[in-house]
Amino acid sequence: MWLQKRAWGAIAILLVSSTFTLSQNPSIPTFPAGPNSLPFIAGQVVISDGTKLSESVEVQIICDSRARMEIYTDTQGNFNFDMAKLAGISGPQPADVSPNTGALNSNSPWDNCMARAALAGFASDTVEFSYRLQEIGIVDIGKVRLHPVNPGIKTSLSVSSLLAPKPARKAMDKGLRLERQRKWPEAEHAFKQAVGAYPQYAAAWSELGRMQYIQQNFSAAHESFQQADDIDPQYVRPYLGLSQLAMDSHNWPELVRTSDKALALDSQSYPGMWLLNATGQYNLHNYDAAETSVRNGKRADAEHRITEFHTLWMRIVSARNAGAFVGQSPPVRFRVNKRVWGDSDPSNVWLR
Repeated sequence: MWLQKRAWGAIAILLVSSTFTLSQNPSIPTFPAGPNSLPFIAGQVVISDGTKLSESVEVQIICDSRARMEIYTDTQGNFNFDMAKLAGISGPQPADVSPNTGALNSNSPWDNCMARAALAGFASDTVEFSYRLQEIGIVDIGKVRLHPVNPGIKTSLSVSSLLAPKPARKAMDKGLRLERQRKWPEAEHAFKQAVGAYPQYAAAWSELGRMQYIQQNFSAAHESFQQADDIDPQYVRPYLGLSQLAMDSHNWPELVRTSDKALALDSQSYPGMWLLNATGQYNLHNYDAAETSVRNGKRADAEHRITEFHTLWMRIVSARNAGAFVGQSPPVRFRVNKRVWGDSDPSNVWLR
């Protein structure tokens, strides 16, 4: 009896000690058990041909054929998110699902969940993870693979990023997090730290230009975009910024020049660039070239979201019909920021 009491006492001491140790170590995540628990999902985006991912990539979480969340990887492709937070996102909910508990019920919006990546110039596999949602803790769903649409051409990634040292990558990741939090000055500072640690970091220069543009520091933005272009002429994103600046300043020759370069690198991912190019050509009275860009842009705009293509085409027809007055057509200045930047929110510049 005495030995049994001693044994049970030792076990109790061990249990208390283990609980105390876990509570003092915040790096070890703890997850509540129970029927309403949802796991913490982790994964990695990779390129199918083995090329290392060196920049942040958007990951879309699709549940029950409905986009539920957009998250972003770090510069090495790693991502994670809390399914419990996903369950709390507002939106239409079936009657048998409580938006507050996150419980997994029959026919819930979590029955058909998958992850896919979004990066210009690449097609993404999807990774379904619904069958893992009953697990507790950290659930690694594996790799989401990106396949180049045109093998050998990866203009949305800068080769200079592969050589970025750890301090520069760390500053870049910090800047991207701050950018998504809409903390523009803080993000700008982080990107300056990144290029300070690695002056050849073309992607960081481009992100720095984005933050400077958002804060209307246009001369600094132009310098940053140009710096990125000088470092990696095969990197498409700086040309998007330079084209937008040329559009804003009504510098039509520069607009045509920079948009031509962007479209030569990637003619499908940014249909708004065709509109910029067509606008520049129209204002230079190059109507044939403008019409060609309109046609190419409409083909690239598979979802038919850019209604200005039709407006510009009508202007081109009108200018041609003017006959002797060709060359005197009124200039057109579309407010196309939202077409190039993704939407009317300047935090979603071009690729976001």
